[in-house]
Amino acid sequence: MDNYLNNLKWLLNKVMNIKIKKKYLLLIIFYFSSAMAKFEYEVPMDKVNWIYKGSSLKCSLVFNDTSYGKFIFRSEEIGKINFKINLVKNNSHLEYGQLYSTPEPWSNNNKSKGIGHHVPITKDHFTFHTDISSLLDKITQGSWIKLSLSGNQTSEFQSLLLPTIRIQQPLAQFRRCLSYLPQMPYSIARNITFNFDQGERTLNKLHKQTLKALSTYLHADKSISRILIDGYSDNIGSDLSNLALSKLRADEIASGLIGKGISKEKIQVRSHGSRYPTVSNDTIEGQAKNRRVTIRLVKSDEKIVPQQTQKINDMEEA
Repeated sequence: MDNYLNNLKWLLNKVMNIKIKKKYLLLIIFYFSSAMAKFEYEVPMDKVNWIYKGSSLKCSLVFNDTSYGKFIFRSEEIGKINFKINLVKNNSHLEYGQLYSTPEPWSNNNKSKGIGHHVPITKDHFTFHTDISSLLDKITQGSWIKLSLSGNQTSEFQSLLLPTIRIQQPLAQFRRCLSYLPQMPYSIARNITFNFDQGERTLNKLHKQTLKALSTYLHADKSISRILIDGYSDNIGSDLSNLALSKLRADEIASGLIGKGISKEKIQVRSHGSRYPTVSNDTIEGQAKNRRVTIRLVKSDEKIVPQQTQKINDMEEA
């Protein structure tokens, strides 16, 4: 690229110092188009083959080519879709990617539309999370995908045009799959913490919304064998009252799940009172973080690590 730029500068100097001649203009056009062509790629249409893969927990729409990279539309929860790119043709100088929908090359309209914001490129990997649904709408109408890749220098630039040939049928399957996904992905559902106000023992609106979303995941994932619910408290009050309060809170969470159709046999409730604080109870903020109920999901191929639980009866005997 530097050689091209040097040649361009030489030609421009010629143009500035002598009367413009057609041959110099032709040379400028030639070098400029050659430089740009080197950094603009278009995936051949005959190579493009989009494939749908889906289940009750994940929907994917994938195009994979060893010469250009892997391009994946993916969702694990209803209403959220991302577009992940793993590039083959890239270099360490490219740091950001921008996503566009662009009309087919044979269209009279040549205006591209930016999708979301530019995102950082890390080791040839980058993912777009914003407005992907609008991109899919454009693709349904016939648009292609364009990626602009840039670095810190203006000369560090590449673009890639990705055809959406033969995508309509797998795209329709992908859209149907999206409507059956849970409201929460496994990455969130596997470990959830519910915090409580001081003295609070019943579920608030946020607790109920979270349990509703969690229940959609639990109904979709048949591999979950155990649901561990652990109640904790701060250190305000006696050990006995804190133990009883932590159990009441954990039981409320368990009842909320059972009310959403989750099997009682899968649920294990444990209470710990003020033991096992996550942070120091010396501050109001710390106490607020320790007033909590946690849920951990255990899959059928996992082992449950025993956690010592102190019963109220044991406290009374002590």
